[in-house]
Amino acid sequence: MQQLCAFALLTLGSLLLAPCTYASEEAPLTATVDGIIQPMLKEYRIPGMAVAVLKDGKAHYFNYGVANREIGQRVNEQTLFEIGSVSKTLTATLGAYAAVKGGLSWMTR
Repeated sequence: MQQLCAFALLTLGSLLLAPCTYASEEAPLTATVDGIIQPMLKEYRIPGMAVAVLKDGKAHYFNYGVANREIGQRVNEQTLFEIGSVSKTLTATLGAYAAVKGGLSWMTR
């Protein structure tokens, strides 16, 4: 359940961060993402996470923690995560977001 909550918070946080407007420097974006993700990692005891934010059409990647605690393997852009049944929640959230933005109708099949 904690992983589901953490993933939902991450997804919503990513959607909120995507339209942010900052100066072209990456430092303010990094500070904002760190300020959201670091407390979440501690609160939910998440060992590692990869976050991607699209800003002005450019992808920015942020990696936190470890993918494997036993060997200390760090999270990177190539790390694969299992999302299990969380994909249903993610799909519904993205569908609702697209409907609100006008890119999808609630009546679309």
